[in-house]
Amino acid sequence: MAELEKKPVKIVETILRDAHQSQIATRMTTEQMLPIVDKLDKVGYHAVECWGGATFDASLRFLHEDPWERLRKLRDGFKNTKLQMLFRGQNILGYRPYADDVVEYFVQKSAANGIDIIRIFDCLNDLRNLQTAVSAANKEKAHAQVALSYTLGDAYTLEYWTDIAKRIEDMGADSICIKDMSGLLKPFVAEDLVKKLKAALDIPVQLHTHCTSGFGHATYLKAVEAGVDIIDTALAPFSSDTSQPCTETMVRALESTEYDTGIDVKKLTPISKHFLGVKKRIINEFNLKGYFDINPNVIDFQIPGGMLSNLTNQLKEAGMEVQLFEGIESDPSVETVMRGAKAMEEFQPDWIVAMGGGSPIDAAKAMWIKYEYPDITFEEMCKVFGMPKLRKKAHFCAISLTSGTATEVTAFAVITDYEKGIKYPLADFEITPDVAIVDPDLAETMPQKLVAHTGMDAMTHAIEAYVSTANCDFTDPLALYAIRMIQADLVDSYNGDMAKRDSMHNAQCLAGMAFSNALLGIVHSMAHKTGAAFADYGAHIIHGAANAMYLPKVIAYNAKDPTAKARYGVIADKMHLGGENDDEKVALLIQYLRGMNDDLNIPHCIGHYGPDSYPAEQGFVPENVFLERLPEIAKNAIADACTGSNPRQPTQEEMEKLLKCCYYDTEVDF
Repeated sequence: MAELEKKPVKIVETILRDAHQSQIATRMTTEQMLPIVDKLDKVGYHAVECWGGATFDASLRFLHEDPWERLRKLRDGFKNTKLQMLFRGQNILGYRPYADDVVEYFVQKSAANGIDIIRIFDCLNDLRNLQTAVSAANKEKAHAQVALSYTLGDAYTLEYWTDIAKRIEDMGADSICIKDMSGLLKPFVAEDLVKKLKAALDIPVQLHTHCTSGFGHATYLKAVEAGVDIIDTALAPFSSDTSQPCTETMVRALESTEYDTGIDVKKLTPISKHFLGVKKRIINEFNLKGYFDINPNVIDFQIPGGMLSNLTNQLKEAGMEVQLFEGIESDPSVETVMRGAKAMEEFQPDWIVAMGGGSPIDAAKAMWIKYEYPDITFEEMCKVFGMPKLRKKAHFCAISLTSGTATEVTAFAVITDYEKGIKYPLADFEITPDVAIVDPDLAETMPQKLVAHTGMDAMTHAIEAYVSTANCDFTDPLALYAIRMIQADLVDSYNGDMAKRDSMHNAQCLAGMAFSNALLGIVHSMAHKTGAAFADYGAHIIHGAANAMYLPKVIAYNAKDPTAKARYGVIADKMHLGGENDDEKVALLIQYLRGMNDDLNIPHCIGHYGPDSYPAEQGFVPENVFLERLPEIAKNAIADACTGSNPRQPTQEEMEKLLKCCYYDTEVDF
């Protein structure tokens, strides 16, 4: 039998940084690390990651330690192993960009105090935020590893990653790391990506992932087969869940193969035993959770591995006992609401903190109602402005991570009954959150598609609020200013301008405050009733995309009402679209909104709405199915809570005709 060609895989151990950052909010002290350093040093790791990321923040704020002293002590202990750090490019270890000379000085001091490998990344893969740090690392003779911040979206093709990796190599990087902070990288995608990068680059390729989605170990195996040079792992007590794949598991999996790491797994056993004791002590001391469940839905919400542990533990440090409820689907179901309410009933919270986009916050609102009134039925919850008084058991805080729904400041929630294929709006000022945290920084990691859909959702909120029959002098300024902000900022936000994305986060909140008080119209009625109506054919019509498609048609329909036409004219004037009279202004407004849809890659009609929400020659909703279900959809849309405040009340016949226009993209002439 021919001897295997050896292609040993190197391992970077993350137990001293990312592993405990991901699971216990960076609470491991220096003194808990030092007793085991000698054994770690003798394992044979390529490097040990021990510094950077949240180290400074946690050391100074919670552990009352000098992070530089930690680094120096670790350097003294590691005689044979390289030390690695995580460096946020122009942001260093903070969250705002610093001047070039500050970046250069920090790199100099990091190297002088013991760092061998500096992993440099920018969450937006903006090379401008990497160059200074790379050049500084080159000057200090430190190893400059540049990370590709892995994410999902149509723009992020193999060609995109290869191109940016080549530019990073040309910049002076000594190696490339695929940095998958949320566990989004699937095994076979990893195989293709690694092969592509290895063929294009002359420098080593490393892979870093988290196990939040459950893919981690399988992803590493496929990457190893594809030729990855180095993988990041964590010893068993701090591995998996939101952390890295397990060191021991990967070592054993690769034993006796051409990829054998050469690490003796027996050397790892006493080290893991030490860290198991450390983990137990820290969890008890800080009252931490210390573990997280696998959640494949991370593919949708893309929360980085360390965020969950930090969020829950910050709440605990504020004196709160915390229980995490996860796994809320896009377009939350009645069943999810009931599960969440049961969990609340068992835990008995005083505060409900909902964090995410519209779906988790809407779901939490509905759970809140059921928690306060266990005997209430879903049908009773749907009674418009007829809910019982809340806050007998709990108050509600909403933290929005997307820019569009504005559910954090509104009296509305949308829940889907999948058996009926209908989205139901819950409407009552009782479900308006007590506290809303609107932080633009939180929206900067949104995927591009989500930016488009939530942005057009916000535009629809503002326009419908302005022409609603419930508009008033207090809601009009909010609506008009939001429209102007969205016009100025949405497309640039979609194309990656973070300053505009910050502005959009504020604009959507203004639009939300407008519609929560002035109400909405039939764009939302139609979106609610079509969203899940064709789920059995492979997809949902995403709410924001539905609003974007239907809005121009509804404007044309509503403009037959003179008052509505005049108010659309005011909107066109505020947007500086031109037009000599209201008819021309309405036409220009419709034209402008359709152009925005083009800029945001949103289709114009249901017939061209593809399975992944993008324009397609043939959408996922067959014509015969649409026509068969049309009467019921129209009936349900008329009965929707949003219809009552629309400036023109449609008949059954008119609603069917309007929906047909939205399917075929035909003119509204009635």
